[in-house]
Amino acid sequence: MNTNRILAAFLTASSLAVPPSFAQTLFEEQSKETIKVTRGKDGQVVTEQQRVIYTPQMVYLEKQPILQILRETYRTSQQSNLEGVRSDVRVDLFRPGKDGRYPPAPSHSIGIPNVHEVKFLDDHWKAMTFGCCDAEPYGRLYTYGGDKPFLRYNEEYWRMEVPNSPIARYAGFVLRDHVPGDAAEAAVFGEHPDAVACLAYAAPGKPLDSVYLEPRRGAEKKPGLHSANFDVRSAYPRDEVRADQHTVQLWSLDGAVDANKNKTAVSGVTITAGVFVDDGSTETLTVRVENDRFTDIRVEGKTLGAIRAGAK
Repeated sequence: MNTNRILAAFLTASSLAVPPSFAQTLFEEQSKETIKVTRGKDGQVVTEQQRVIYTPQMVYLEKQPILQILRETYRTSQQSNLEGVRSDVRVDLFRPGKDGRYPPAPSHSIGIPNVHEVKFLDDHWKAMTFGCCDAEPYGRLYTYGGDKPFLRYNEEYWRMEVPNSPIARYAGFVLRDHVPGDAAEAAVFGEHPDAVACLAYAAPGKPLDSVYLEPRRGAEKKPGLHSANFDVRSAYPRDEVRADQHTVQLWSLDGAVDANKNKTAVSGVTITAGVFVDDGSTETLTVRVENDRFTDIRVEGKTLGAIRAGAK
């Protein structure tokens, strides 16, 4: 999506509606940052801070561009005797009414614990957690107005886009060892207590499929794992893989082609997710996507085996 083009069109339409000599305030708010430093009876110093960030974001609603305002409120706490920073975030979404003004109360709010950074993108936004030591970054993707993440991942995720079509798909790979907190771990692995990794595939706001990695019989039950390669490839030469951006342009499904106009699912994509095991070996999971479902699921290695979501 060309955000600059949308913004230009939006501003042009707005300037026609309001005389140049009249400035109408549609949204205004001020928030101050705070900091508090205390020393406890044990002599440890605790630093607590609050900061607020405002982000204007152009999106399409019912095929019309609107300017929504997003407010991030971070509350952080750091103890002098502990590594890392505890950071929670609240994201408030403001959208204009029919008269163009923004109501004082947000149209949607969500609070997420243990988040250090938020980034807003075209059809989704991501919340990131950065652990200490050798913990891998952990992210989750949300739709605007959504209450639950539709994808969780470590390190990076892939986006598959269909040109001239609203179809978009996402793939993420997450390791149990690198999911922060019991609640997040239960959300990913709750129905698969023996699983140590999960490959997930989703549309915006809608998980579509997932497969788990579990130790094989006789293998160590909880091997230490770290992410290795995570790649997406296509079977069709027309499709364009941009590995540096973790995106695939699926020109084979181009919505401008008459034969593709009624297609609603993605096919012909292969996803590969590798892990380093603490014994020095590498395990690699490979799946093929056909009609938005994983097929041809296989694992190369001696330690881990694959199991589909919901299977026991």
